[in-house]
Amino acid sequence: MTSRFDNHTSSDSAAPVAAARAAAEWLVILSDPECTYEERLDFIAWLRRSNLHVEEFLRVSQLTRELAGSKSWPQDSITGLIEKARAIDSNRVTRLVTATERNNAPRPAGGGPRRIVQRALAASIVLLLLISGVLIAMFDWGSKTYVTNVGEMRSITLEDGSVVDLNTRSRLRARFTAAERDVQLLAGEAIFRVAQNPHRPFRVWSGETEIVAVGTEFNVDAHDTRTVVTVLEGRVRVSNSTRSTSGRSTGSMETAARPIELASGEQAVVAEYNPPRRVPVADTKRATAWTERRLIFEETTLTDVAAEFARYNEKSIHILGEPLASKRITGIFNATDQASFVEFLRTHADVRVHEDAGGWVLQAGPGESAGNRTGGAQ
Repeated sequence: MTSRFDNHTSSDSAAPVAAARAAAEWLVILSDPECTYEERLDFIAWLRRSNLHVEEFLRVSQLTRELAGSKSWPQDSITGLIEKARAIDSNRVTRLVTATERNNAPRPAGGGPRRIVQRALAASIVLLLLISGVLIAMFDWGSKTYVTNVGEMRSITLEDGSVVDLNTRSRLRARFTAAERDVQLLAGEAIFRVAQNPHRPFRVWSGETEIVAVGTEFNVDAHDTRTVVTVLEGRVRVSNSTRSTSGRSTGSMETAARPIELASGEQAVVAEYNPPRRVPVADTKRATAWTERRLIFEETTLTDVAAEFARYNEKSIHILGEPLASKRITGIFNATDQASFVEFLRTHADVRVHEDAGGWVLQAGPGESAGNRTGGAQ
């Protein structure tokens, strides 16, 4: 079932604000005595859709309760919160269904007075969140955020002893409780060396992709539409939310795909809203070459090559024309020496290079078809 808040999705930087807005609306709906059973089920589905949804709902609940002078929302684990949301006893269900039949007459598409009041209250809560940055930071549930700039790499020791090597232009948020260790890779790439603790699962989230490990070492590369997980040591379990079409008029719905387990030397590619796909890996060192500031390409399109270099350099490479963008590149390059890569391209008769203040512009030259040539450099 598609939730009424499914349209609250945006760019990576806007996602927390959208989630906070949806959380505020849910808080108002659930606090309404007229809240229906179907609305509660929608709320559960919304919680399951993303770890960020749970976190923002906890944050909004905590803030509103603190400002009202009442007891703070309990620090339940994510799993516990969802289980509590699901645990509606049969008598309560009967009462909710009866109330639904009695009180929920058909409403205009735009919503009646109740919906108008709900939206106004939700907007007030969101405004309070936006202007109360200090208060929000106070109730961040102990999460810590780590960021790397262009060309920067960091090695971070988390509070449980796990070590994270963070690649350039990456952003990571860690939130630990007594029962769980949750990390969100919001952007970029990282290697995780997880301290063993079988009673305290270590979870890494990249968008809708979840990676669970107990004691292991693995690399996660987060892209806009896919995540690549490479296991260097031990085992991990990888799952993802998928979209399927139901027979209902509500259209698409999101469900958790069957997870797969990866052993050392294995890799999974997880495309957005698709189940994890296991792929063969000839050499895991290729996935971690970035730790030595090396980029290894094998039949990689020039578009993807340019995107990788952009993570390490201020200047960028712009490609004009689809044939040139599809040109395949094979070779090993210095990640921070983009100029050498461009000089390598100058040796190709099918590529013309123009340099400007922002970087380089590539156009197809008069030589061999750009889509058919393969280049390489060591």
